[in-house]
Amino acid sequence: MTKYMTEQLTQRWEDYNEIENIMGKLTYNEILKKSDYILDALWCKNTQEPCLGFNNGYYKGYEAIREYFNALKELDIIKAKVAKKMHPEELGGVETENILGVGGINVLNFTTPVLELSADGKTAKGLWYLMGGSGDFYTEEGPRGTNRWGRVAVDFIREDTGWKIWHMLVVLDIDSKMGTSWEAPADKIIDPAYKEIAEFSMPAPNVPQNVYELYHNRRRIKAFPKVPKPYDAFSKTFSYGI
Repeated sequence: MTKYMTEQLTQRWEDYNEIENIMGKLTYNEILKKSDYILDALWCKNTQEPCLGFNNGYYKGYEAIREYFNALKELDIIKAKVAKKMHPEELGGVETENILGVGGINVLNFTTPVLELSADGKTAKGLWYLMGGSGDFYTEEGPRGTNRWGRVAVDFIREDTGWKIWHMLVVLDIDSKMGTSWEAPADKIIDPAYKEIAEFSMPAPNVPQNVYELYHNRRRIKAFPKVPKPYDAFSKTFSYGI
């Protein structure tokens, strides 16, 4: 076991605190629909091959990740414009940028954290369980609530400006419309009033693969993503990226 001097222990405590705050900032800025802030302030800039993974694949490389976050912003703008058309008396005169997220509520509740800082102080690893849900008035089928439960695993790296996200893996156990089965996706009935939203599609991962199975009653329990363990340097541990 590595032994640290008092000054080193103080620095490591500050590092843990900064890393935990990154995840809090991620949650609150997601609620506020500030996807540009999430990318620009929380993600690494000077590190090779950052990646963002989901159940269906990875966005590998900074440009692929930027394309994903830009698309999130574009979808929020489309939804806000639809809201303005549907409620001109209340929203018609409001700048679109000032009503991003209108009619929606999104909860990302990170629980049960396991966080390990490398002995060399250059990287860190974290694993959280995510208990989330959302309610959105403006979807392709009109008002909809969604349950989202799963795991979030992150490799962090220290850059000149502080700790940043390097690899993030978000794999959901449950991603289902409220009031429907967890196992089978509910049929979508497109509402013509929301056609602009229905016509929009998020960019697909540039490294598509079956990363993680959604829940079904024959799914086996899987130790994925792995739980972080103490490690000396990133070369001596596993990666949450590809």
